Parts: sequence; C-alpha cells; structure tokens
Amino acid sequence: MAEADPEDLTTELTRIEAVARADDRVLAAWLSGSHATREADSFSDIDLHLLVHDSDTASYAQTWPEFVEQIMGPLVLALPIRGLVGGFALDRDWRHLDLVVHSESSFAVASAGAILPVYDVTGLLPDRVAAQGCRGAPYFPGETVDLYLYLLGNLVVTLGRGELVVARGGVQALTDLLVRLMLAESGIRETGGQKRLNAYLTVEQRTALEAIPAAGASPEPIISACTYVTTELCRRGRVLAETTSSSWPEPLHEATRRHLARHLGSDLGLE
Repeated sequence: MAEADPEDLTTELTRIEAVARADDRVLAAWLSGSHATREADSFSDIDLHLLVHDSDTASYAQTWPEFVEQIMGPLVLALPIRGLVGGFALDRDWRHLDLVVHSESSFAVASAGAILPVYDVTGLLPDRVAAQGCRGAPYFPGETVDLYLYLLGNLVVTLGRGELVVARGGVQALTDLLVRLMLAESGIRETGGQKRLNAYLTVEQRTALEAIPAAGASPEPIISACTYVTTELCRRGRVLAETTSSSWPEPLHEATRRHLARHLGSDLGLE
C-alpha cells in the first residue's frame, strides 16, 4: 500500500489554510483521522474541522459545500452528516473530504483527539498528536459491554418477528463492539480513521474475527454467528475486567442470559 505523498498533503494544507484565513467566520481549522496520526496512505481521505463563532455556525448548514469547493473545486457529491454541520464531499476525481463545523461554545479541545492544526487565531489547538499518543494501558470499556448485552438481548425481538435482515445486521453491530473491546485490550482509544483496523489488531485478534461464521438469511446461522461473537467477547471481557480491576456487569449479563434462553432456547454464549 502506497504511503501518502508529503508534497500532496502540503499542497492541500496550504490551500485549506488560505481558504480558512480568507473566511472571517473561521477561528481555527485542523485535520483529524489518519493525517493527524501520521498514518495516512494513498487511500486516506481528508477529515477537516472548522471552529467558528456561535453566531456563524448556522450559516454553514447550507453553505458548507461552497467552502469545500474553494478547496477542491467542483463537487459531484455534497452529502450532509446527520446531526452535525458539514458533510461528505467528493470531486470529479473522487477525492474525498469530510467537513465538520464546530461552534465555539460547544467545542472542547480535550475531546478532539489527535489533530493536525492548519489555521488557528484562538491559540486553543495543541501541537500535532501522533498515533503513539493514543495508545496506553489496557482498559475495560464498560459502556461497550453494556451496549453489547443490550443489543444481544434485542435479538429476541428481531428473530421473534422474523426480521432476519435486521437480525443479520445486528450480528455486524455486535462484531463492531467486539472490535472495540479488542482495541481496549491493547490500550488503544483512537484509530487513524474508520476504515483502518489492521495496524491496531494483533494477529490473534484478527484471526478470531476472521473466523466468525457467516450470518445467513435464516435463524440458525444468525444464532451461530452471535454465539461465536458473544463467546469471544465474554472470554476476553472477563479477563480484561479482572486485569484492570474493573467489574463485569453480572446483573445485566444474567438477566440477558435468562431472557435469551427463555425466548430462543439458547443463551448465545452467555454461560
């Protein structure tokens, strides 16, 4: 896989800085994702963030594509991100830039993660944070485990209604939560983008994920896949809870186990 060309990034940063500097509404601009963690390659897109005055935030709700076009030129896609100001943008060469606009009063630099500052008149932005700064000691992701048990229990509803497409999608959601727990095993709290995992998972973890049975279009393979994923999550999670002096959610675990056994005739790996 080809690495990102530093000269190409320098050109993009120069253009972004010029556009941001020329816009009186912009207080700061920075990149997140793989460019911020120094893990960018030739497939990496640009994750651009803007900090603006509260009174100017609403103006970007409709005009953010115009800001992006000043950087990229004509767009073939400008798709808003639900719940945020900004969106996904593509140009004619399928260059990809994501923009998120933050209002000054709601922005907390401590929660921004790894960033690469591009323009800043506030002095709020820290120096560039590399990927190594996002790694640390193993930790127990309690909310991830709670959400896993909650979603697992909801299989009673989707399978009971015969909603097999929804149930099959649930297997992927459960797998995503297992991945989160695996990252916690390695002390990783942030990765360099949503489409990048190989560099953060061990060979053993990747082997376990690749062995997940395919969830077909009938209850049996869906249950088989869920049982495998649940067994992995519980085995790893209990060990992680013990080594980090954390508490496994026994009451929720037991309630979910009884719920599944009562309705599905299987605890789906919640022994």
